[in-house]
Amino acid sequence: MASTLNSINTEHVVSSTAVKDPASRGRPLPLPVKYCLDVFRQNVDRPVTLVALPELRSRMETTLQFSLCLGLLNKDDGQVNQEQDPLQGISCDAVARLEWIKAMRQDPMEQDRLRWLATRMVEEFAKDPSKESTEISEMVLLGPVLDNENFRKLLSCIVTKFDKADILDVDLLQGLVQLVQSAPPKSLLPDDLIKILSILRVRLQGTYPYSSLLPLHLSQAVSKILDFMTDHKIEGLNRVLEREPLSEVLSGLQKNANPFIMYQVCYAFQALQYVPDDEPVLQAVLRHSMGVVDGLVKVSAVFKLDVGAVLEGLENIQEALGDTVGAAFAIYKGATSLLETGRGVFDSFEEEYGSGQKQAWYVAIRAANALAQAGQMKDLNRLIYEAPCHRDPLFQLGICQLLGEIAFDDIWETTVHQQAIDLLEELYRNDAEWGQDEGVSIWLIKIFRHLRNASDEAVSESARTVLKDLQRQNRYFSSDLCPLRNCLPPPSSSPLLTRVQNIPSIEYDLHKLRLQRLEEHRSGIYIPPQARSNLQATEDTLFPLMEKALEFLAGHRQVLLVLGDSGAGKSTFNLELEHTLWKNYKKHGPVPLYISLPTIDNPAQDLIEKQLQFYNFSEDQIQEMKLHREFFLICDGYDESQLKINLHSTNQFNQPGHWKVKVVVSCRSQYLGQDYRSRFQPRPTGPYMRSTADLFQEAVVAAFSRDQVQQYVEAYVKELPDVDALQKRPSWTAE
Repeated sequence: MASTLNSINTEHVVSSTAVKDPASRGRPLPLPVKYCLDVFRQNVDRPVTLVALPELRSRMETTLQFSLCLGLLNKDDGQVNQEQDPLQGISCDAVARLEWIKAMRQDPMEQDRLRWLATRMVEEFAKDPSKESTEISEMVLLGPVLDNENFRKLLSCIVTKFDKADILDVDLLQGLVQLVQSAPPKSLLPDDLIKILSILRVRLQGTYPYSSLLPLHLSQAVSKILDFMTDHKIEGLNRVLEREPLSEVLSGLQKNANPFIMYQVCYAFQALQYVPDDEPVLQAVLRHSMGVVDGLVKVSAVFKLDVGAVLEGLENIQEALGDTVGAAFAIYKGATSLLETGRGVFDSFEEEYGSGQKQAWYVAIRAANALAQAGQMKDLNRLIYEAPCHRDPLFQLGICQLLGEIAFDDIWETTVHQQAIDLLEELYRNDAEWGQDEGVSIWLIKIFRHLRNASDEAVSESARTVLKDLQRQNRYFSSDLCPLRNCLPPPSSSPLLTRVQNIPSIEYDLHKLRLQRLEEHRSGIYIPPQARSNLQATEDTLFPLMEKALEFLAGHRQVLLVLGDSGAGKSTFNLELEHTLWKNYKKHGPVPLYISLPTIDNPAQDLIEKQLQFYNFSEDQIQEMKLHREFFLICDGYDESQLKINLHSTNQFNQPGHWKVKVVVSCRSQYLGQDYRSRFQPRPTGPYMRSTADLFQEAVVAAFSRDQVQQYVEAYVKELPDVDALQKRPSWTAE
């Protein structure tokens, strides 16, 4: 290595003409010969984690599986749009996916259950004071597939927790950044990002003197938030309140000699230049004496992953910056010196570079990361060697970091791991081609030291071989390891999901009860009964009882007493009413509940609780329904239970803190005395309340008319031919 930590060759400045080396006494250096070693020989599929879909209505096994299901639930079809797909990185069998989506569309209650699970996970996470790393990872997985309301609740929870914590929680910080990066469309507001950036700036300012790692994590977080703001054209960053204070905080970090922090500071400062602020364009032009260079000219192709267009865009930026090559030289020199002494780069910014000049190396690193995420390794290989800024030490530092992350990350296949470390080794050993900067060499050595601990044995062995060779050359530097993972790993377990799944969904269990009661309903012959308004009413005032009952349930009255002789069809009507209500049941609507009073022990107390317990609802579910749901209570067989009490009063129906109900209760007419209404009519709940007689209604089932009898016989006869044919008997007729 020819260079020292205190100097840098002018070869590192890329220009369309030869650059004079101060040490060469004015003689121009020859242009570098283009060199490219194809280590990554082909593009590969983007890395994904394959997950098996669960059976419908079954328990979710992991949060990863649940995230996949919730994401598919939000799709119109089973096709994957890679640019907008919230499930990038998670996949499943294509046939199974289409079948699962088709089945799910036909099961709205299961859709509701999954959405309920997501809501409960957000609520459970919010109330948990500990916020363990695994639980944060669970919510990061879930974030991209949440609806906007739940996403914003989750984001608010994490931001508040992070802001109020006395000690920096690195897991929460990384979770916050990843949540922002994967936010669903239209779920983030510009003010959200500006607020988060402000919180990070305050944290960065307050914590950097005390640790070498905390400012690294914070500067990485700042960089990623700024990248996101650039990508999404977030405007309105106040120059006085936010941009300049952040620049000042970053400048303060030049006192920290950690090379990883220095690179992140340079990156964050460069990212800041690409975020629009609230300064008018004319004012910006006047402030920048050299004018404004639009650093994103033709480089929007970065996000379309067209490496040819990216290289063309980088050439345009490089040409636009050609007049500032002297300032660029000073910046590069300052950056290299910074790696050793922690001084120089921001002095260079202020003295020779103006304020806020955009640089091509930042855009090139963004492009490299985008290509890697898409699996375009061959294109990445080309970009590394052909980028106009490929001899810029800051570009080289970023590429080394990226290749180290690829070699270390278990999500990539072994072949990709090996190619990444091979390219790192090539860049290190082929010093003449990659550049003669000592800072980059130190950076590479730190990465190799970290890769010794890679889970891929081939990568680990390659790193050890390089380090042994360096030891023989006395070039083995003892220093801190280079942190290659700056994001949360996937959760190794799903404690949050497990807790939530142990809380049964009321709506889902009501759905199961609905299916059960509809299935148990006997599809026998049913003739809709007629009724009169009371025992004294005449037969010429009859009305359809079902219509009257549904009218009662839609009105303000609370109790409907259905009277009738023995065998008049009261129980049959009650079951038909329940069947009708369950068929028309809507989510979160009133719950129909049929109760055979003779089967209940002491129905005077806890009547609804006892019936719900019979259907296996938990105590928590019962209490939640008591507080938040309305019931249509159908009580059959008051006379058969030999009751003489007012069920409405003894159960405290419709009183504050108690069940909200409308009661339909049936009783044999002969069982009651003359003053029977007092057993059913709601009673005043206080001495000064007026009479509740208007809350009571009754109907008396009329005997079948001749026409109804004829209708019944005809329906009965229609059901007999199949039986007669089997028994070889003559068929019945209505006559």
